[in-house]
Amino acid sequence: MAAYATRYYQALFTLQGTTLDTSEVWRMQNTIQELKANYSVGTIYKLLAKLMANQLQPSLDTLIWPNQTGFLKSRNIINNIFLAFKAMDWAEESK
Repeated sequence: MAAYATRYYQALFTLQGTTLDTSEVWRMQNTIQELKANYSVGTIYKLLAKLMANQLQPSLDTLIWPNQTGFLKSRNIINNIFLAFKAMDWAEESK
């Protein structure tokens, strides 16, 4: 996607101060159409992901273990890091 945007802006900068050639206008229009198509694919992907997540939500309690900390609203994966540090401190103190 970045390549399309780069080509578009390069074409735009080379056209400054010159007369527009019709083939150049068509090429720029095609580039814009390609960009629009790529953006719509991302939107469709996000929409489908949201629909699937909403469909799975009622059965998440059976799929996720109670001690799992990642991918849940009220829990954070960083909690595991803090737990590991506490375990290391406990191990050092109990020597």
